[in-house]
Amino acid sequence: MRLINFYNNFISEIEKENRNIIYQYNAHGLVYLSIIEKGYKEKNGIKIYNAFKNEIFGLDYFLDRIVRFIYSAANGQDTFKRILILIGPPGSSKSSIVSILKVLLEEYTKNHEIYAPKDCPNRCNPLFLLPRNLKEELKYKYGVNYLESFYLPCPVCQKTLRENPWEEIELVPIQFSRLGNIGISTYAPGDPNSTDDSVLIGNFSIAKLSIYKNDSDPRVWNYTGALQSGNRGIVEFVEIMKSKTEHLNILLTASQDKMIVLKNFGAYNIDTFLISHTNIPEYQNFIVFIVPIRG
Repeated sequence: MRLINFYNNFISEIEKENRNIIYQYNAHGLVYLSIIEKGYKEKNGIKIYNAFKNEIFGLDYFLDRIVRFIYSAANGQDTFKRILILIGPPGSSKSSIVSILKVLLEEYTKNHEIYAPKDCPNRCNPLFLLPRNLKEELKYKYGVNYLESFYLPCPVCQKTLRENPWEEIELVPIQFSRLGNIGISTYAPGDPNSTDDSVLIGNFSIAKLSIYKNDSDPRVWNYTGALQSGNRGIVEFVEIMKSKTEHLNILLTASQDKMIVLKNFGAYNIDTFLISHTNIPEYQNFIVFIVPIRG
């Protein structure tokens, strides 16, 4: 499918009041659709989701709050630029909730066609490749609230746009995979003395340089970091409070600005649902350094 055809179809579905097409091109929206597709019932003002049935017990209120968070983010509200952190004692189903969300998302993309640019190592959001005026039209006329006119696709897609008319960019269907680190990835803090930024944002590849012969060619970068592997889907951070300060800075940029900064190729925007979990002692050790200032 060409990008121009995708854009026309996207507009057509919105005009038919198909809100799902908007959610499908937002990471939080995809997760939300994967949950509600399983159905739910309402009891005492709380929605009980079938997606967690027979897996999580006694946490209906908290699960409803989590889904409300995801729903508001899918609509471009403030939670869209936040990291969801689950805090609780061991055995409180924190990691189980994340695992279920991953399974649901993988299953949803196998049953529905989700598109990305062909040969894009980041599986960029096709909406990011549109001209600025069309992004503004989608945001302000059609209510695609999570889309900003200044959003940039990855360096590889930027190179493709410089060499080809945007209308002719080819899109292909993608499927997420937990095992393949496609649209679903996990980051766990390692040894702070030996772990570098490549675990999050990839690194420069000498092997690829021998192929492309130019160190300014964006294809010489390995887009294998957790943020890149999980682009368009879920990035899970295990025990986030144990992360290096430098890595926390990268995560904050990825959440608040929806951006990755590469050393050789500048910055570009990503579309991810960042979720983490930690235990109470680790969280308390973290917040003990917060000093309230009162005037």
